[in-house]
Amino acid sequence: PEKLSRPPIKPDEFNQTNDLVTFINEDGIGNIWIGSLSSGINRYDPITKKITNYEKNNGFQDGSAYISYTSRDGVIWFSTQEDNLFSVDPVRKKINTHVFKDYTMDQFLEDENDFIWVASGEGGLLQFNKNKDFIRQYRIDSLNTTFLTTTGISSLIQRQQDTLLLGTNNGLWIFNKKTHQFKHVSPDLDSVQILNIFQDSHGLYWFTSIRNDGLIRYNAKTDDIKFYRHDPNDSTSIGSDITIQIMEDHTGIKWVGTMGGGLNRMDPTTHSFKHYLTSSSVVTQLFEDSDSILWVGTQNGLFRYNRPEDKFLFFLDPQSEISNESIYGIAEDNEKNLWLTTPSRIIRLSPDRSEVQILTNKEGVEPNLIPGGIYKTHGGEILVGGYANFYSLIPQQFTTNRLPLNILITDFLVNNLPIHPGNESSLTKPIEETQDIKLKYDQNNFAFHFTAIDYRAPETIQYYTMLENYDNEWRLAQGEKSVHYFFVAPGEYIFRVRALGSDGTKSEKEIHIHITPPWWQTWWAYSAYGILFMGVVWTTYRYQQQRIIRSEQEKAQQKEIAQAKEIEKAYTELKSTQAQLIQSEKMASLGELTAGIAHEIQNPLNFVNNFSEVSNELLDEMKAELEKGDTAGANAIAADVKQNLEKILHHGKRADAIVKGMLQHSRASSGQKELTDINALCDEYLRLAYHGLRAKDKSFNAKFETDFDLSLPKINLVQQDIGRVILNLINNAFYAVNERLRQAQPDFQYEPTVKISTKVFDDKVEIRIIDNGNGIPQKVIDKIFQPFFTTKPTGQGTGLGLSLSYDIVKAHGGELKVSSTEHVGSTFLVTLPC
Repeated sequence: PEKLSRPPIKPDEFNQTNDLVTFINEDGIGNIWIGSLSSGINRYDPITKKITNYEKNNGFQDGSAYISYTSRDGVIWFSTQEDNLFSVDPVRKKINTHVFKDYTMDQFLEDENDFIWVASGEGGLLQFNKNKDFIRQYRIDSLNTTFLTTTGISSLIQRQQDTLLLGTNNGLWIFNKKTHQFKHVSPDLDSVQILNIFQDSHGLYWFTSIRNDGLIRYNAKTDDIKFYRHDPNDSTSIGSDITIQIMEDHTGIKWVGTMGGGLNRMDPTTHSFKHYLTSSSVVTQLFEDSDSILWVGTQNGLFRYNRPEDKFLFFLDPQSEISNESIYGIAEDNEKNLWLTTPSRIIRLSPDRSEVQILTNKEGVEPNLIPGGIYKTHGGEILVGGYANFYSLIPQQFTTNRLPLNILITDFLVNNLPIHPGNESSLTKPIEETQDIKLKYDQNNFAFHFTAIDYRAPETIQYYTMLENYDNEWRLAQGEKSVHYFFVAPGEYIFRVRALGSDGTKSEKEIHIHITPPWWQTWWAYSAYGILFMGVVWTTYRYQQQRIIRSEQEKAQQKEIAQAKEIEKAYTELKSTQAQLIQSEKMASLGELTAGIAHEIQNPLNFVNNFSEVSNELLDEMKAELEKGDTAGANAIAADVKQNLEKILHHGKRADAIVKGMLQHSRASSGQKELTDINALCDEYLRLAYHGLRAKDKSFNAKFETDFDLSLPKINLVQQDIGRVILNLINNAFYAVNERLRQAQPDFQYEPTVKISTKVFDDKVEIRIIDNGNGIPQKVIDKIFQPFFTTKPTGQGTGLGLSLSYDIVKAHGGELKVSSTEHVGSTFLVTLPC
């Protein structure tokens, strides 16, 4: 700024030293563009310090350049005195193309000396230096072999430092890089047309073949060969004998791409195959990126593996511009960009796979690219094979220019007529400035015309449209940049148009559309319909309601009369049944008591009979003694007879007491309370219950214990009723322990025991009946005092015993409670006031 200086440009580098300079302009990457009246356009590179003249190059044929302008997207515009207009995009890079004869470049390999080796189906093995300059061609058919005239090389892999392993249409070969000699490997592979070679993590080689040879595994150490072929009768075999690609992912699982059999995953243990993408006829490429995501290229497009769900998802995104394209090559550069090759272009996916850059003939890619191999060199350069050439890309040079596209809505048509802004129009301002449009119901056929301003490569822009609430997905605008919608229903919509540039730039514009309904479909019309409908419904409802009420009243009267009769009949039957059940329970209790009493009477009767017989014999002996005159002997016998008679009297009184007790129990309760010894009552009914059960079942046996409080006073109660309660609880206890004994395992040490105890507390007397039976389940313990509820099998209980006992105890002002633990036992507590 303080001193003017001339750039280091030599006069002979500029065509016309004395020419008139018309403009000086700088582009977005630092190049200086110089225009003149007679030498055309010149580009000065400040890095190389060189000038390139465009007077007769790249389509610029005018001899003069007059004005220069740089648009917002980086394109430089030039006008000339010949009334012509030219443009150039300085940001767009050209791909380096390396031409070599009419051979396909199928696979690349860079060795430790930076030489690049290329497998060519027609050209054999090609060698290039690190500058991509051709060095030498090696052909197997140049040897004196018995193989085909031309042995094409389809794949190669580094075997050792100085040797390459080559896959050909005539088996497997080794190439020595020092001696330049070919060596044939394993005659068993002579008939195999090897397409690809892969070495797994165990050092085994795997070959794919397009000559129906299936998948081949080769052990170089043992020279062992194994073929995996398709078996139509085995669903776990490989999907096809025509195999194309094989790879091993980071988990050690091998994936095989086939023709006609989809993608196959090999189980590392059983070597069985699971099939994916069977609808994709040809799997052309397999690749795992640096994030361990598996990508599959097919003739139907690109797929991405969702490992958690074990599914392959179609990489179908309208913005990606690669849907339904055949994918022949996949590679990843050092910046994690994914590079794809298709039959017509090279595609770059950004590291997050959301942005796409398309490289076409603008960057030097031939329109009909015959894709070969794709390879990343040690320096990060991407090599792409083609027909008669291969391309080398430096990924850093193809970063996208992120200037957004400027989308314009150029025209709006309704019913096939263009709409212009005005007072009577649907538009209040020009369509390119409109964000909201309101249409009538009869204006439901409309269209939009649109475009995106991009002078870099306007022919590569793709447009997608969507009318929200109308379209289910984005639609590709084919042909003209327009879209038409017909018979759109009234409602709210958003029209969206999206433009996608070849370098991945994209923009979107939207317009809100409101289509009003006709008056008969408006909210107030529907409100009127609703009111009218509700009036009709209400009138009809009221009429029907009155009619139904009258009919139902008549039916209800008749039904009430019939129900009253049924209720009266059911009540009578219920009372009769209840009385029968109660009587049955009482008789059952009486029967058990009678059996015990009979057993109790039998004992004193046996004593009476025995002592009577003995006394009779003693009297005979005494009579004999008297006849002998032995008075002393007779007196001794008389004393024994007297003692026996006392015992007969004692046991007779005992039997009399038992009979009186039985008669007292059998009589209906008078309800009169009397002072009763609770200990004696409990002891009597415990023994009666035990002997009663023994009388019914000779196998029954149980231990019973008593623990009576001797300080217990006599209390006022209805003896027959409380006796019935005690008898019922003891019977239940004996039943419980007997059931547990019956269900116990033979080796289980168990002694059935029932214990009855009494105790006095202040003004209350407690009677406890304890057993060690099975216990009562907690889910039914709250129901045991309900009438007719029983846990005994059908026919062995009425379900009234505990219910009646509960009522009797309550009638005496006491309480009947239970506590129980399953497989431990139960305790019934009777509390009576003193």
